[in-house]
Amino acid sequence: MKHLNISLKEEEGAVLVVCVLMMAILSLLGTAAIQSTVIDTKISKNYKDSVQALYAAESGVEVVLDAFHAGATTDLDGLNGADFEWVWQSAGDIGSDAARITVNSGLPTQAYIYVDGSQALDAPAFVTIYSLGNPDGTLARREIVQTFTTSAQNIINGAINNSP
Repeated sequence: MKHLNISLKEEEGAVLVVCVLMMAILSLLGTAAIQSTVIDTKISKNYKDSVQALYAAESGVEVVLDAFHAGATTDLDGLNGADFEWVWQSAGDIGSDAARITVNSGLPTQAYIYVDGSQALDAPAFVTIYSLGNPDGTLARREIVQTFTTSAQNIINGAINNSP
């Protein structure tokens, strides 16, 4: 019997050590799961902001194209009068790369546009639209550059059809 009591006394506290080790392992697994969830949430938010910025930039391009289709009566920047005439007849720019014009591309986003009309008088006429989308409250930015061409006859027809 004496031998049995000695072996039991030597194992006192072993269960405590095993329990502490198990708790430490479970704590590490829990911390890793929480960190993984936080990282996944940040990735999802960044993706959502990036997609919103892309849509805002696309919307900015559409605003400019709609303005050109509206003809001589549209003024995007509030400076040049009719932007249609300014770009297509004077080869003028709307805004600049450093000072882009803010257009509403749907709440809560905006697009910053710049229209390069320097080749609008060439044959065929080239106009390049730069649109930088930026959702409010985010650092996400996406830029779309779209160049389109047209002929002088299409410009004249557009001016005639859209004149007041």
